[in-house]
Amino acid sequence: MKRQISMTVIVAASAFVLVASAGAQFAQPLGALAQAVIPDKDATATKKSAVDDREIMLRVKAALAKDKEIAALTLFVKAVEGNVILTGTAHNKAQADRVAEIARTVPGVKSVTNEIRVI
Repeated sequence: MKRQISMTVIVAASAFVLVASAGAQFAQPLGALAQAVIPDKDATATKKSAVDDREIMLRVKAALAKDKEIAALTLFVKAVEGNVILTGTAHNKAQADRVAEIARTVPGVKSVTNEIRVI
């Protein structure tokens, strides 16, 4: 009987230590979570920039799709802070130049880097 009580006390003490140490481990991530919930001006600006870049990318793709000759090409459009990067392939330099020309006409585009390869 005495042995059973001792064993129960040891198990209870071990459980307490385990729970206490687990609580200490979670204290820091909860603090980080609280910081993540509070809006940060820089984070908000970055999020807005990402949305703007996605919108610019979609607008450039839509503008390129309107040109039947250009729409048939394999092209990729990336926008970073309004700067558009064009990659892919074209059949001649005139087509590659035309893609960049179309991208420059899209509102919100600050610059165009034309990395389209002529094959």
